Amino acid sequence: SGLIEYRSRPFAELAGADIGYGFAAEADTDGDLWGGGGLVAAIPLGSGFRLIGSAMIGVYDEGSGNDLGRNFPMFRSQLEIDRAIGHGWRAGLALSHKSNAGTGDHNPGVETLYLTLSRTF
Repeated sequence: SGLIEYRSRPFAELAGADIGYGFAAEADTDGDLWGGGGLVAAIPLGSGFRLIGSAMIGVYDEGSGNDLGRNFPMFRSQLEIDRAIGHGWRAGLALSHKSNAGTGDHNPGVETLYLTLSRTF
């Protein structure tokens, strides 16, 4: 699986979390595709670590892989922990869950674990 994601600079702070917009696209070796957008919240944890949560809504194309019950809406929630590794660079681990949130008759959901590398521009 592969993931590319854009996260905006924060536009608000809520309970110590920086809130911004996020847009993402995912593809896997079965030809499954997902793309969407939503909100991203980042909480600094100290020693260069951050906890990041996101909630996005998007569209899904099954390819020859996971039948998630429908194409739209397809929700993705993600939890990530990352750490600064150099000027503007961060590395981390993310766990995402995609499902139609019960909007279809069939709703198995799928989880994906990612190693992440990000760069601030």
